Amino acid sequence: MAEVITASRAKLVGAVVGPRQMFAARPALPVEILIVAGWIAALALTPRSMAAMAPSMGIGLWVAMVAATMLPSALPVVYHVAANSLRRRRNRAVLLFAGAYLAMWAAFGAIALAVLPHGASRVVLVVMLLAAAGWQLTPWHRRALRGCHRTSPLPAAGWRADAAAVRFGASNGGYCLGASWCLMIVMCVAPGPPMLWATAIGAGVFVQKTTEAPAHVARLGALALLVVALFAAI
Repeated sequence: MAEVITASRAKLVGAVVGPRQMFAARPALPVEILIVAGWIAALALTPRSMAAMAPSMGIGLWVAMVAATMLPSALPVVYHVAANSLRRRRNRAVLLFAGAYLAMWAAFGAIALAVLPHGASRVVLVVMLLAAAGWQLTPWHRRALRGCHRTSPLPAAGWRADAAAVRFGASNGGYCLGASWCLMIVMCVAPGPPMLWATAIGAGVFVQKTTEAPAHVARLGALALLVVALFAAI
């Protein structure tokens, strides 16, 4: 009986997982925390329309929305970064990747928020929906989607490993941006809650980036955009 109790106690002690063990067991946990934080910030602070977004907080909310809706589709690549990094620097590697990924989107967001007419007319919205539908069918869109799955060799340690993680994050973010930029412009000029549009766009991007038939899903996405454009025009 004493041996049984000892064995059970050992199992209970082994079941208690500390922060270090938890991060080791889930190599993408730092990025998952960023995604959750992005959802919390976006849901709490995003206004009812892009036109109501104050310039001083616009880029921060943009990054939060991107973290919430776009980072989930990059998780398979995050696991690649984690798997090819030494255990002692794995968390830093995935955070450097995510930081560079979000920086690409932040640069695009700064331009979009400064240039685009938020809450534009129905005509502008319909034009952008049609443009987004057309972009889904172009070879450049297919090339960007293929680039989202492209991996990169990562050095084992040192500043070269950090630089490689940053370059890979910027490259992957650039490809994701190339596949989705037209959709995000639609969000900027569309009426209604921007987080609702961002969630729909993020879900579509996630399916396109994780499916085994991205070209087929892209065609379905183009059809869905055409239907939305038709309803917006009526």
